[in-house]
Amino acid sequence: MRTKRIFPFALSLLLAIHLNAQDAIYSQFYAAPTLTNPALAGVGLCGGRAVMQYRNQWPSLGNNFRTLGFAYDQVAPKLGGGYGVSVLRDVAGDGLLTTTSVNLIYNYRIELSRDWSVYTAFQGTFVQRSINFDKLTFADQIDPKKGFVRPTEEARPNESISLPSISTGAVLQGKGFYAGVSVFHLNQPAQSFYGTSGPGTYLPRRMNLHAGLNLRMGNRRGPVGKDEVTLSPNVLFSIQEKFTQLNLGFYLNKGGFVTGVWFRQSGANPDALIAILGWQGESYKIGYSYDVTVSQARAAVKGSHEFSFAYMFCLPHRTKPNWLDDNCPKL
Repeated sequence: MRTKRIFPFALSLLLAIHLNAQDAIYSQFYAAPTLTNPALAGVGLCGGRAVMQYRNQWPSLGNNFRTLGFAYDQVAPKLGGGYGVSVLRDVAGDGLLTTTSVNLIYNYRIELSRDWSVYTAFQGTFVQRSINFDKLTFADQIDPKKGFVRPTEEARPNESISLPSISTGAVLQGKGFYAGVSVFHLNQPAQSFYGTSGPGTYLPRRMNLHAGLNLRMGNRRGPVGKDEVTLSPNVLFSIQEKFTQLNLGFYLNKGGFVTGVWFRQSGANPDALIAILGWQGESYKIGYSYDVTVSQARAAVKGSHEFSFAYMFCLPHRTKPNWLDDNCPKL
């Protein structure tokens, strides 16, 4: 019980000192590919894809982290590739720190051969962050006998800031394999609520390195059968300033059933084991995952929930045959 009381206070104190945060990263990062790499906009699609994703991280804390995202991407042969748009809203500490971002993506395809292509993308982002200063607590507010009753002498910051961000990415794809790199916040926009220099003043760049395979376990010729088993191992490595994260695992498809297991390492410490269950219909995919905390924080934070829903549709007019690949990774 003592740990559960101290942890939210420590979280609030940390936010009060730094007033910044790393980008939100989903456990089901493959469910909304453009949030991992803008160069995945439209890849492997015969039309469009709309995705909704919700993450409730460490609900046992009460004042926890909640992230809601919407994304849409579509193949666009007449534009030479694809395009996408996404909106992400991240709420930390019961509204203590709120981040809303809107992303616009253009992706260009370079055909290397009949089986291999390279996709390169540009993403422009508008970010708005707000902080509720009245919910912050500081050491000078503490009375030894009565608790947090004193007014703080801390300077009041700007409670809302807006900033532009520029990102890019590239993906190599073909024969059931893909690998890519993406770099977010190339311009490192100013993000401080105080407008002063020093640590946390600028939003640090984030780099993703990722790769995946789509392995057919049965007949490897012709289109993928309805009841055929496919195995899709994937890896994602993210680095943002001093923060690093490695996601390693796979998901398995048979008919409409989807399952998978992942391991996440954050920095030098094991973070979580992730179990995934889902169902894929003709034009939709539903997924649920649960993160089992394996770090030393497991006494206070048991795990996290994440839900995803995707709807896919084909364009009314056929695209070029070489745009469609039955062996492309099913993201």
